[in-house]
Amino acid sequence: MMGSTPDSLYSSVFKKCVYRTFLIALAKIQVRLSGTTGLIGQLEAVLRQDTFNRLPAIQAPTLVMTGTGDRIIMPSSSEVLANGIPGAKLIKFEGGSHAFFIEMRGEFNQEVLDFLRVS
Repeated sequence: MMGSTPDSLYSSVFKKCVYRTFLIALAKIQVRLSGTTGLIGQLEAVLRQDTFNRLPAIQAPTLVMTGTGDRIIMPSSSEVLANGIPGAKLIKFEGGSHAFFIEMRGEFNQEVLDFLRVS
């Protein structure tokens, strides 16, 4: 699946300064400690999960956030979530990757705090 190192996956997904200093090291440790079995199981669970028809039942204030440059989860998936959850707020971080919450932590934190103040 990912081979012995996830460098090629992360290099195309995250901004280099982020993945080189943090994410690659974490992924290598995870693979070293638990092998790829856990990663494969997680991917299988994600692919089998389907709760789309239950989105309208969510009653809690909901904030959906995405990076427009995410190459793992398509930003349009966040639009589907936000549109399916009554009253959900969608925030798109322009140019943000899958790790927008790290890359743009200042804006991310501010959006979360603003949402919590209103909710």
